[in-house]
Amino acid sequence: MNKVEIAQAYEKGGAACLSVLTDEKYFKGSFENLEAIRNAGVKIYYARIKGADAIILIAAVLPDLDIRYMVKICKMLGLAALVEVRQSFFIIIIINFLLLLNC
Repeated sequence: MNKVEIAQAYEKGGAACLSVLTDEKYFKGSFENLEAIRNAGVKIYYARIKGADAIILIAAVLPDLDIRYMVKICKMLGLAALVEVRQSFFIIIIINFLLLLNC
């Protein structure tokens, strides 16, 4: 699991805040980790601020957890989330996810 996925799992579990280690020498952290975690959801907020009504999420390049996280943010912001699916494998994942959301 990468750093962003770990952070999203904490958020999904109800965490209100998160500590990201940036010390490289002792903790193998980095400011790049902090930036990646922080930017995961920022683009969606920025799109909404700029007037977007919807965003496209491409299933082939996003992990399942990222899609769930981003759709959750979209629902909170009143944005439509279009999930682009080109392979049947991803259709099953998205259907299961929508069932979990009661969509």
